[in-house]
Parts: sequence; C-alpha cells; structure tokens
Amino acid sequence: MVKCKYITPKHRAYAATARVNKIALPRALFMAAKYRARKPIPTLPPAWICAPMKEDALSFHPPGSKPYPMLPPVPLVPPEQWRSLYSFSLKRPPIPDIDQKRIAYTQPEYEGLPPAHIRDAWVFMNYRPLGLYDRIFVDPPKTRLPNWYNVIIKDLGLASCPTHVFGVYNYAPAAELGDPVQRQARRGLKFRRVVALFPTHAAIWAAHCAKLPAIAPAPRDLPVQLLSPAMVARPTRSAIRMPVVPVPVPYPPRFFALVMFVTTYSTGLFIGHLLPCEHIHYVLHEGAVEGDANCEKLVGDLAHNYGMRELCCLARGVYGTYHNMCVLGMVDDRIWEALHLAWKILLKAMETVDERVRQEAQA
Repeated sequence: MVKCKYITPKHRAYAATARVNKIALPRALFMAAKYRARKPIPTLPPAWICAPMKEDALSFHPPGSKPYPMLPPVPLVPPEQWRSLYSFSLKRPPIPDIDQKRIAYTQPEYEGLPPAHIRDAWVFMNYRPLGLYDRIFVDPPKTRLPNWYNVIIKDLGLASCPTHVFGVYNYAPAAELGDPVQRQARRGLKFRRVVALFPTHAAIWAAHCAKLPAIAPAPRDLPVQLLSPAMVARPTRSAIRMPVVPVPVPYPPRFFALVMFVTTYSTGLFIGHLLPCEHIHYVLHEGAVEGDANCEKLVGDLAHNYGMRELCCLARGVYGTYHNMCVLGMVDDRIWEALHLAWKILLKAMETVDERVRQEAQA
C-alpha cells in the first residue's frame, strides 16, 4: 500500500488494489495531486491570529521568530588582519536636509514644526520603543510585501500605539540583478528573502532620515479587534492592522540599534547595542558615554570578555550600522558622534587584546 499524507481514505482504497489493478495506483496518485493542489499555501498568519503573549506591550518574539544575535556570526575581517580596520572610513557622506513636507505628509499634526524640534520633543513623549515583532519570508520570484499586517498588542502599548510596520530586509544579491541565468537559478525556496517586521511611528523616522521615501499616513481609524478582555491576571489584548512600509537596508541585523536611538534619543543605548558588555549599564547610569574614564571601562570590558575574532564580529555590526545610516540619511549629529566613538572604543579594545596575546606568547 502506498503511503502518502495527501491521500484520503477513499484514495487509499484505490491504492490497496494496485497489485491487481495497475490503473488504480495512477488514479490514486492523480487524485492525491488534485487534492494537494486545492490546499491553500500558507504565506502569512490569518487575520486576527491570537499568539501567546509575554509580559510586555507587544508580543516581541512570537513563536517561530527569534531576535538577531548581539554578536554577528561572521567577522568583518580575519582576526590576523585586524589592523586593516584602520583603513575603513566611517566618514559621514553628504546628506540633504530633512524635507518638512514629508513629515507633514506622514503626520499632518506636525505641519509647520521644524524637524529638530520634533526629534527633541519625541523623547518627552515617553514612547515605549518596540523591537522585532515577527519575520516573514518572500519567496522568489515574488518581491512585493503585504500591504497590511496584524500586530497583537496589549493595553500597555495602546497609549503609544505604533502607526506603521517597517518591513526591513536586505538588498537582493548581485546575481539576481545581473545575469538572467543566475537570476533564474535563484528562484528556489532556499534563496527566499527574510523580512523583519518592526512596529513603529513613521513620523519620527521622517524627522531623522532624509533619504527615507515619503510614507503615506496611516488611516485615522486602524482596524482593531479585541482578542481577550481584561482579567485579574491578564490584561487586554487586541489585534491592530497596520500598513507595511518596505525599508531595504544593507545590514538588517543592526537596524534595532537605530530604532533605540530614534525612539529614545540616547547615544548610550545606541552604543550599548553595538558593543554589548557589562559596564555599559554603569556607564548609562552615569548619563554619558563620553569621557576618558567611561571609555576606558568599555575598552577594558570588551578586551576582557571577547577575543580578537569576536571583536572582528562586532566590527561587522558597527560597520553595517554605518552603511544603514548612510542609506537612510541620518541627519542627527549625535548618532554620528556615537558611531565614531563606538568604532574608536572597538579599535582600542583590539589593541589591548593584541598586546595581551603578544605578551603571553613571549612569556
């Protein structure tokens, strides 16, 4: 008897007589293929899906979605060639000014406000920064993202409800843009593109990024459906359908570092996501990362906890963030100063590790 998960009991009866009737087996397989063709192919979660929630405003990481690791798996350069990082230029490219009309188009209430005032005032709104919500996959040759996505949110996050969902993904490989033969070979499922979803406010990004395309405003009344009412041990959970904005960047794993700066305006949190270490919490408590004492703490902590290969992996994250900032057109001076400071701290940590390895070899 032929086993196939798409064959119904009726079709299995046809397959059971295959030994005596050679026509029954092809008929059973034909019916199974017909039955399989009628099954819908799941691409996105169904509308108003209810997923297990954590104790936060959003379901940051639904089942099947994992955050990006803080340490990139591949180093920027081989560890023995770490001195070549001195030649890597993180110079700020020419960036145009923010177009105030784009901000007013995304958020009509901000019409007439200077972009600098919007960036400064956003910190005092006590907005809760949201992280990676979910990941979806775009299979070649499909390139379009869904226009809407359902975000499950608790009542804790309804006060600062996001307006859009940023679909962050990497650029297409060079082979897809060049040779037609190579592009045709990349139409398999293993070349599918991963899209990370970040619920956020589009207006504040329009005030920070000069090269971000104009984003259409969200509808006044976003479709909301109550999933579970408030109880003693469980708050209210609702599903909100938000428009999806495609955001291609060179290095998506470090996009969340920009999210933290845009929503909190804190250079300490920005550096903390680029260079994760123990003393960053104490440095943030003191209120500033700048200063010889604070920088020496971070350099010593990085040199103590990481080897040369891990530091080269962190260099990939810092360098990828630099390319993300160039593509988006980040205009704020503070984030560029924080990026250069993180690169300086990283190179000093590499010098410390290299000196330690040399002394151990001599001993």
